[in-house]
Amino acid sequence: MKNTMKTTTTETAIFKTLFDLTKKHVKNYRSDFEHDKKAIEKNNGKKFIHIARENGTHLTTFHFSEEFPKKGERVKYLFSATADRKELLNSNIETLEHYIKNSPKSIYFFDGEKLIKTDEKKALIIFKKYANNLVQNWEN
Repeated sequence: MKNTMKTTTTETAIFKTLFDLTKKHVKNYRSDFEHDKKAIEKNNGKKFIHIARENGTHLTTFHFSEEFPKKGERVKYLFSATADRKELLNSNIETLEHYIKNSPKSIYFFDGEKLIKTDEKKALIIFKKYANNLVQNWEN
């Protein structure tokens, strides 16, 4: 179920903690932190993986199943293309893999309650497990 509550001090605290832990790693494109803050506040407690690199950050959100298109539905994606829910999910995996392979300085997983420092291998395992669970739910 989508969480439509307003941003709370919890999201602000999560972002502040994440920023304090990772700001030292980001030398360029520090404005990425503003995008991260907005995403954390918008997604109100959802799990995510955050990667800090010398050249910016990347945040991958664990979206709820009902936020993806329905079975057989295609949505606009990347300019004039379309994608179904599995293609969107696979794109998220590919994007995460890209950022993990490109010199991360720190990786944190937010498990819905707390930030946990992790590494490249564990971050991919966590996200792929989430993705596999979504696909299994869609197929059942």
